[in-house]
Amino acid sequence: MQRGHNGEPVFFEDRDYLEYLKILKRVADACHCAIHAYVLMTNHIHLLLTPGVGRSISRLFQECGRQYVSYINHTYRRRGTLWEGRHKGIIVESAVYLLTCMRYIELNPVRAGIVARPERYRWSSYAANALGEDNCIVSPHDEYVDLGQTLARRQEAYRSLFDTELTADQLGRIRNCTQSGTPMGSERFKEQIEKRVNRKLGGEKRGRPANTRVLGLASKRSKHGDPTHHGRGDAFHHVRPAARAPHDGQEPKQQRQPGQLGPQAPPRPFHDGRAEIGEIAHLASCFSLPVGEVPSRICGFLNVAHVALFTNWLRAGSVR
Repeated sequence: MQRGHNGEPVFFEDRDYLEYLKILKRVADACHCAIHAYVLMTNHIHLLLTPGVGRSISRLFQECGRQYVSYINHTYRRRGTLWEGRHKGIIVESAVYLLTCMRYIELNPVRAGIVARPERYRWSSYAANALGEDNCIVSPHDEYVDLGQTLARRQEAYRSLFDTELTADQLGRIRNCTQSGTPMGSERFKEQIEKRVNRKLGGEKRGRPANTRVLGLASKRSKHGDPTHHGRGDAFHHVRPAARAPHDGQEPKQQRQPGQLGPQAPPRPFHDGRAEIGEIAHLASCFSLPVGEVPSRICGFLNVAHVALFTNWLRAGSVR
């Protein structure tokens, strides 16, 4: 799975979906990945695939992302990233959960309320797997082939799987495994994977605040995720480290009592941005730019107020 940056859309028109599918087909063949199910949503994608060689999946997402971002930036005259970091993926025990994951992926548009039936959504693999529509991207998995001796029987058996919705437990497990990176399968399957890679996979939060130990956990999430909050919602109760002893010649810091305000910071001296304006004029001379163009070139590095102040001075003829 891969999401758009900050949950923003990654597909804007039909031609964008078509372009991504063309890229996906080309890159999947180059990376030797067999794709069994997919769905392209407005702001994220889901793929179910089998890699042919090591690191094929990472290479596929990297190359698809690079080529598609280049296409989007060129088409819509934009710059910057499109995807939200690295893709998220899990290892699936095919004999038990592969068909469940296929249903999860192809029912995504139905759960999102976009369509009433999966066959009405154009940008998924459901039409290929359930209706036999030609699709050069999809490669049938052995578990899918075992649904029937003929293609027609497989498709009929596959369609029947969609007569019932996924249970809340099934949805929760897929989502939890995806977020934590836990292999989706039996305990024995998980142990085999962990033994093979020689490390524990998923299921636990990494790390803990330094010099603390957890004493208890209530039943709801803490407000704002603050482990010291004791209002509504739950709290992580932990022991704070003892105050450090002062070094020789230093006065110990006074402990602030609850409700007591700390020392006020000294007022900042008045600053009108003249130094920054001088920097702008200097940059203009260094790079042989008209002074009026400098704010737009370096506005990402200066305070907006300083740039605005400089612009006002420029209009008034104060800087030449």
